[in-house]
Amino acid sequence: MGAPFWLAVALALAAMVALAFFTERVVLRPLVNQPQITLFMATIGLAFLIEGVAQLTGALRCTPWIWASPTSRSIG
Repeated sequence: MGAPFWLAVALALAAMVALAFFTERVVLRPLVNQPQITLFMATIGLAFLIEGVAQLTGALRCTPWIWASPTSRSIG
Protein backbone atom coordinates (compact mmCIF):
# COMPACT_ATOMS: atom_id res chain seq x y z
CA MET A 1 0.00 0.00 0.00
CA GLY A 2 3.01 2.25 0.28
CA ALA A 3 2.47 3.68 3.77
CA PRO A 4 5.54 4.37 5.90
CA PHE A 5 6.23 1.58 8.40
CA TRP A 6 5.52 3.54 11.60
CA LEU A 7 2.34 5.02 10.16
CA ALA A 8 1.16 1.52 9.25
CA VAL A 9 1.97 0.30 12.78
CA ALA A 10 0.05 3.21 14.31
CA LEU A 11 -2.94 2.62 12.02
CA ALA A 12 -2.96 -1.11 12.77
CA LEU A 13 -2.80 -0.40 16.50
CA ALA A 14 -5.67 2.08 16.25
CA ALA A 15 -7.75 -0.41 14.25
CA MET A 16 -7.16 -3.16 16.83
CA VAL A 17 -8.08 -0.87 19.72
CA ALA A 18 -11.29 0.13 17.91
CA LEU A 19 -12.12 -3.52 17.19
CA ALA A 20 -11.48 -4.47 20.83
CA PHE A 21 -13.65 -1.62 22.11
CA PHE A 22 -16.48 -2.53 19.72
CA THR A 23 -16.24 -6.22 20.63
CA GLU A 24 -16.31 -5.52 24.35
CA ARG A 25 -19.27 -3.16 24.13
CA VAL A 26 -21.42 -5.04 21.61
CA VAL A 27 -20.60 -8.72 22.20
CA LEU A 28 -19.10 -9.26 25.64
CA ARG A 29 -20.69 -6.57 27.83
CA PRO A 30 -24.25 -7.91 27.35
CA LEU A 31 -23.05 -11.31 28.60
CA VAL A 32 -22.16 -10.04 32.07
CA ASN A 33 -23.96 -12.01 34.81
CA GLN A 34 -24.54 -14.93 32.45
CA PRO A 35 -23.13 -18.42 33.01
CA GLN A 36 -19.37 -18.51 32.41
CA ILE A 37 -19.74 -21.07 29.63
CA THR A 38 -21.81 -18.54 27.66
CA LEU A 39 -19.00 -15.98 27.73
CA PHE A 40 -16.46 -18.68 26.92
CA MET A 41 -18.42 -19.90 23.89
CA ALA A 42 -19.05 -16.35 22.68
CA THR A 43 -15.31 -15.66 22.83
CA ILE A 44 -14.50 -18.80 20.84
CA GLY A 45 -17.15 -17.92 18.27
CA LEU A 46 -15.76 -14.42 18.00
CA ALA A 47 -12.27 -15.79 17.37
CA PHE A 48 -13.63 -17.97 14.55
CA LEU A 49 -15.48 -14.99 13.09
CA ILE A 50 -12.41 -12.74 13.12
CA GLU A 51 -10.25 -15.45 11.56
CA GLY A 52 -12.86 -16.14 8.89
CA VAL A 53 -13.12 -12.47 7.96
CA ALA A 54 -9.34 -12.25 7.77
CA GLN A 55 -9.24 -15.26 5.44
CA LEU A 56 -11.98 -13.83 3.24
CA THR A 57 -10.13 -10.54 2.86
CA GLY A 58 -6.90 -12.32 1.97
CA ALA A 59 -5.04 -11.05 5.00
CA LEU A 60 -3.68 -14.53 5.73
CA ARG A 61 -2.31 -15.34 2.27
CA CYS A 62 1.28 -15.40 3.41
CA THR A 63 2.73 -17.74 6.02
CA PRO A 64 4.61 -15.94 8.81
CA TRP A 65 8.26 -16.98 8.86
CA ILE A 66 7.89 -18.29 12.41
CA TRP A 67 5.54 -21.07 11.29
CA ALA A 68 7.11 -21.74 7.92
CA SER A 69 8.98 -25.00 7.49
CA PRO A 70 12.76 -24.76 7.11
CA THR A 71 12.54 -25.84 3.47
CA SER A 72 10.03 -23.11 2.57
CA ARG A 73 12.17 -20.25 3.85
CA SER A 74 14.09 -18.29 1.28
CA ILE A 75 17.42 -16.81 2.22
CA GLY A 76 18.41 -13.47 0.87
